[in-house]
Amino acid sequence: MRLSYNSFLNFVVGSRGVGKTYGFIKFCIQRFLKTGEQFIYTRRYATELETSVPKFFDPYLECDEFRAVEFKVRKSKKLSIFYINGNVAGYAVALSTALVLKSTSFTNVKNIIFDEFIIDKGTYHYIGGSGEPAKFIDLVETIFRLRDGRVF
Repeated sequence: MRLSYNSFLNFVVGSRGVGKTYGFIKFCIQRFLKTGEQFIYTRRYATELETSVPKFFDPYLECDEFRAVEFKVRKSKKLSIFYINGNVAGYAVALSTALVLKSTSFTNVKNIIFDEFIIDKGTYHYIGGSGEPAKFIDLVETIFRLRDGRVF
């Protein structure tokens, strides 16, 4: 993947099933293997992570590029941890509960993937209360502090 503009916020919109999430997760795996850069994978609600986190690396298990790579996920209630070759490569967190991370240090995280940031019609809704954009900016500030990073 080539990031020609090196933008802080990158909005990617496209048809369902064309590989947006697959491509960004692959990018984060490659960056971790090459540089040790960690990532955060976030969805709006914990219920969305319950199904996606346990199978997070499944699409890459048979990929020729990652055949010799060991993937593991340790799931917890507030924060799940992704391991690559036994080392912490990233984290999964729900935006709705991200407030609990305010004092957590993420010094090696360089990329955030906010998956499904646009909601299809159905049962899910944007986060109300103080507002979803404010919660998202709080999460980004918690992760990056005053460091450079990218959001997809």
